[in-house]
Amino acid sequence: MGVTNSSVIKVAEGCGRGWWRGPGGRCHPMFDGRACPPGYHLGPERRRCWPN
Repeated sequence: MGVTNSSVIKVAEGCGRGWWRGPGGRCHPMFDGRACPPGYHLGPERRRCWPN
């Protein structure tokens, strides 16, 4: 007891490390720990990248 052996790997939003779930449920790579590339920001409801 106390020791668990699991084949389940927890990942953020189901995309894995370095990726985020974007519009339409697709996985996109993060940019330096950010959801959007430089020059963009997350828009309304944090669903889409918008130009700055």
